[in-house]
Amino acid sequence: MLVASLILPSTLSAQGALSVQGAARPDEGVPAIIVIPNVRIPSEGVITGGQPTPEALKSAAEHGYTTIVDLRGEGEDRGFDERALVESLGMRYVAIPISGASDLSEESARELAAALPSDGSGEGMIMVHCASGNRVGALFALKAHYVDGTPAEDALELGFDAGMTGLSDAIRDQLGLPAEAADAEQVKEGEASPSDDGASSDPGE
Repeated sequence: MLVASLILPSTLSAQGALSVQGAARPDEGVPAIIVIPNVRIPSEGVITGGQPTPEALKSAAEHGYTTIVDLRGEGEDRGFDERALVESLGMRYVAIPISGASDLSEESARELAAALPSDGSGEGMIMVHCASGNRVGALFALKAHYVDGTPAEDALELGFDAGMTGLSDAIRDQLGLPAEAADAEQVKEGEASPSDDGASSDPGE
């Protein structure tokens, strides 16, 4: 699993992409890392993270990206018309609305799988984003389990690697894994359990 924070030092190019010292070129399996929040590389030819700016999307098009997968809900404000911009840049725009934990399912995981290259080649590079990377990581965990057949514990770790944070309890529940010990103890003692909807206070996470 290649995580962007592990392949620095890097420099920011004028086009808004990270030039990674010592990394393989995009055509050798490592995509040009576009500057988006919490950027990760969960699989070959794919980057994940938070909401890209218009400049980042333009940079993605310039660096060979062909598909943008947007997991944000339809009512979330992106500050611009993302679909229109992506399509005007010649890229494919795929919307898989995940407004919170209730939208994370085997069905949505299979939608994500359908949008990703099956063999890491031949379909161009792909960016998958929500607002922070949390929902992206959660959906990658479900994809790993339901589609790829990855054992639950390993799928959960893949989710963390892809950016999951606050939705981990919801994913643990879906994967049939016990809650983290600290969280379970809080609930036992009658304390408020952590929110697991990923959208209760800020749907853009």
